[in-house]
Amino acid sequence: MKSKFKELVFVPVILGSDINSYCSAKELFDRYGVKTHVLGKYNNGPCYKSTIIDYTQVSNLDSDKVCIEHINEIASKYPSKIVIVFGNCDGYVSILSRNSELFRSNVIIPYINPDLMEKLQSKEHFYELAKEYGLLVPNSLVCDVNSNTDELDSCTFPAIVKPDDGIEHLSHPFKGQKKAYKVNSKNELINTIKKIYDSGYDKKLIIQDYIEGGDTASYVVTAYTAKDGETLICATGHVLLEEHTPTGIGNADIIISERIKELETAARIFLKKINYFGGSVFDVKYNKKDGNFYFLELNTRIGRGHHYLYLGGINIMEYYIEEYIFDRKLPRKEVSVGAMFSVVPKNVAMEYSDNADKRTIELAYEARRAINPLFNEFETSFERNLRLLKNLHEADKRFKKYME
Repeated sequence: MKSKFKELVFVPVILGSDINSYCSAKELFDRYGVKTHVLGKYNNGPCYKSTIIDYTQVSNLDSDKVCIEHINEIASKYPSKIVIVFGNCDGYVSILSRNSELFRSNVIIPYINPDLMEKLQSKEHFYELAKEYGLLVPNSLVCDVNSNTDELDSCTFPAIVKPDDGIEHLSHPFKGQKKAYKVNSKNELINTIKKIYDSGYDKKLIIQDYIEGGDTASYVVTAYTAKDGETLICATGHVLLEEHTPTGIGNADIIISERIKELETAARIFLKKINYFGGSVFDVKYNKKDGNFYFLELNTRIGRGHHYLYLGGINIMEYYIEEYIFDRKLPRKEVSVGAMFSVVPKNVAMEYSDNADKRTIELAYEARRAINPLFNEFETSFERNLRLLKNLHEADKRFKKYME
């Protein structure tokens, strides 16, 4: 552990206290020796009690007014420094984007404009843009609260139901709520739609062809695009194990770095066409039936598992800081293959991953390229480390309960 943190010209702030936030703070610390301010809704998670983080609980952080006030309060404490603010989820980056003009003059918000942000966070509009600019997407049907059940006759099963507006969906919790719903019949589809709309959610729903394949069919493509439109980082991560809790479905627990030029080229072209800048992550699924990769979503931020980049030799936070703080554009860089991000114990990784991936996982451990970034020698808080160890210990129970 360094004896003290460096006093630099910038102060990083992150909204949200999950794995994504912790990894980002760690990357900032490793490169710049800086301590990051993290605002989170709860006194838990990997950021709470971290040695490299100044943590503040803000229970209603998802309120625009409250969020703006807390960021401006931090900025007022550092009037001679630049405060750069990041969000760890769609909701927070949306707040930052639409309120960018309400922050103090020494605050930098490194996100796209709210109009483009809203289009990309809407799955319906993302699919429209994807089709226009050459990305392959699954066949989809859009419905709303007024749709007639007869309109669902064209659906094939199994199918996936997911909200067009994921942020709004999660703001209306109900028993059995999930990020996405797999349905096997028209009756199950109708009941699922009714349950979602009965919760108070009133935006559109996407009903989509289900692409067969377990966790190992999932991929992410993480990118960093400079302000001039050049994508400097574009790296594939192969998801070997996902979270299977109802609200955690789709969150990656194990990602290993790969190179798939087909995906990376398509992502670069798309980002260029839509005039995107900043960090992004595409969710992609491989369909073994036709041999194609299908783009499911674009997140307008870096993702929770983005640390596979760092383990593969790329510090994406450095790209942000060098461009936005020091006005220096770093060169394009490719991730080294075979670095594995994992937030589950080895026994869970080996037991619940696909049989075809077990040797890959074993080799990563043997080469000491399988790393859980949440545990570090400089983290001295007994309470924090005990909570994380307990969570690791309970991972096996969670997978036994929720794995299909």
